[in-house]
Amino acid sequence: MRFRHPIRWLPIRWKLLLRVFIAVLPALLVVWRSGIEAQHRAVAEAEAKALQVVLDLAARQEQISASTRQFLVTLSHLPEVRQLNARRCSELFRQLLAANPIYGDILITDVNGNVLASAQPATESMRLDALPHIRAVLATRDYAQGVYLSSRTTGLSVLPSGYPVFGAEGQVVGVLSAGVRMDNFDRVVNALAMPNGSTVFLADAKGTRLFNRHFPSPKPDLYPAGSPVTPVVRQMLQSARQGEPFYGKG
Repeated sequence: MRFRHPIRWLPIRWKLLLRVFIAVLPALLVVWRSGIEAQHRAVAEAEAKALQVVLDLAARQEQISASTRQFLVTLSHLPEVRQLNARRCSELFRQLLAANPIYGDILITDVNGNVLASAQPATESMRLDALPHIRAVLATRDYAQGVYLSSRTTGLSVLPSGYPVFGAEGQVVGVLSAGVRMDNFDRVVNALAMPNGSTVFLADAKGTRLFNRHFPSPKPDLYPAGSPVTPVVRQMLQSARQGEPFYGKG
């Protein structure tokens, strides 16, 4: 009994289709493989761009933090500041704020947190003793950086820092504060060419969003500043190695 190949039993139409499929199969495999390689390249490019954004923002933040510390240290040695002269300090702070627009406000409080002088008007009755950076300065007698807040004197989103003012006998008599405006990072991020739908945001060690910029147009309510990242992203932020990308819904 002669064996007949199963293909021979197929209708002519199916035979033709099978031959066409076999003929184009190598080309389909090439297209499929090219698509996967293109996807891998796109992912690698996106990771490289994201890493560069992170490095640029981190460098900018370190630069601002270092300059703010030096700014407050220098300011703390001026006679009008050490004497807690409210009128002269207010005049000085207004001039310094005009020359240093990266800050939302410059102010000085006594050891009880009462605002003595500010670059902004009508702050004399304010009390800021509950702010973390002021508490940290009084506890450590050294420079301290606070947490994200909406400034009570300007309403701007700021990251405040403080430094102690010492009296003649070395005792802390007040705290100098300067709030770095979060919109300073716009200058770094706006120069980026990011894909549409991308969002760049900056968060502190506690997972609080400090800054957010959506592309192609800003959407401040998408990941609002002051809101926490998701628990999954916070865990990744704490466990990821520096320069190592991770994926998660923020």
